[in-house]
Amino acid sequence: MLPNHGGCCCGFGPSIISDTSNNVLIVGDSVSAGYLPFVRAALNGTNVQHGPDNTGGGNADGVGYGSLCTKYFVRTPDFTLPPWALITFNYGLHDGSDSNSSYTNGLSSIADQMLETVHQNASKLLYFMTTIPGGSHSVPGEPVSPGNKRVIELNAIAAAIMSARNIDTLDLFATMVKCGTLCFDCKPHCGPAGYQYLVENAIAPRIEKALGLGD
Repeated sequence: MLPNHGGCCCGFGPSIISDTSNNVLIVGDSVSAGYLPFVRAALNGTNVQHGPDNTGGGNADGVGYGSLCTKYFVRTPDFTLPPWALITFNYGLHDGSDSNSSYTNGLSSIADQMLETVHQNASKLLYFMTTIPGGSHSVPGEPVSPGNKRVIELNAIAAAIMSARNIDTLDLFATMVKCGTLCFDCKPHCGPAGYQYLVENAIAPRIEKALGLGD
């Protein structure tokens, strides 16, 4: 951990980098850390890592932390920028209490930093829309819970930010809605069946497509 930014301690990215396989970095919250092993299993032969490379807590947390620390999340502990073939990132689950303005400013800053990063090492970039904090069975239908309503609002803001920067997106919210009973325990963390569904039906195919590995 590196103390900086007025006392904020930023977690670094991983140190395990491959010289022979595609290196994929997943930057995100504890949900992304939860589906990480399922992505690794699905993409056997691809070096899939998580940034920041820590366990517990919120990982990349909210956009306030992310806007300060993105440059550390994508680098190794010695601040080397690896040759990432693809970087995915997501925010939102820790940002429900933010104002629309602060969320927009924070996520815009993160997106711009990510673009600067991929321009340096010619990698690709993909944004994952936020999943559902209350579980898949809380939507669709009325009334929409306050938490899910906020996620929908934050995802709309994120979609506009990414569209303006030509950053591709993957709608994991929509995937979890389709998941049904397999994702009933995702509040927001899933059991194995929920994570497996997200990976098989959305995450792994989209990563494979970005890497040119799919059909």
